[in-house]
Amino acid sequence: MINLKHVTFIIPIKIDSQDRLRNYRIIIDYLTKEFDTNIIVGESDHISHKELLDIHPSIEYHFIHNESELFHRTRILNYMTKISKTNIICNYDTDVIFPTQQYLDAIQIVEDGKTLVFPYGGKFLDVPPTLFDKLIEKDFINIGELEVCHPNSLGGAFFFDKEKYGSIGWENENFISWGWEDNERIVRLTKMGHQWGRTNGVLYHLNHERTLNCLPGNPMSRNNQAENMKITRMTQQQLKKYIESWV
Repeated sequence: MINLKHVTFIIPIKIDSQDRLRNYRIIIDYLTKEFDTNIIVGESDHISHKELLDIHPSIEYHFIHNESELFHRTRILNYMTKISKTNIICNYDTDVIFPTQQYLDAIQIVEDGKTLVFPYGGKFLDVPPTLFDKLIEKDFINIGELEVCHPNSLGGAFFFDKEKYGSIGWENENFISWGWEDNERIVRLTKMGHQWGRTNGVLYHLNHERTLNCLPGNPMSRNNQAENMKITRMTQQQLKKYIESWV
């Protein structure tokens, strides 16, 4: 087990399907076997499922009450970032896994000075449930047989420097549900003079049922797209003032 006590993984979740719960258990088992680290789980729902989610001593579980079917992921991430006791944090989805070295390489790049680092090179591969066991056991998977969901993704997981990222507002809570927040994050970071990076390697995505909050046609999709365009069109000074309005 690798010592990562100077790192906190923050995992937002809404149990919107049995697939989501299954994948959550897989990634928690993977992270806690590989690393001695800190994990904060933020559940957003109308009722708490603590008994299903608080499944390991490394987990610090928080429940954020939400009557809406929409998942306000950015707000939950900011909540967990604020309470994190480490300066290196990993924003981590419930359905992704990386080879061990990629986590370590990403952390090193953050320690070397970059504000935000993805623990993969951009290729986002979908893994069917029939191959989950092979992936977890680190058995060989021919990645050429996996579907490429995105060749240059900006989602899934990233490590960041809490202080540096905080200076440009952390997550933009004007993004609700799914869509465009991954693009906006990099636009804002770059425009404000920060550096981001990647490691080598791929992202393994555990296949799951597509529900309201992970569909392009969700009710907030157009609003999210408009927010991304607004940020993209701003000058650095305009963006600085806009960030100041939400921090």
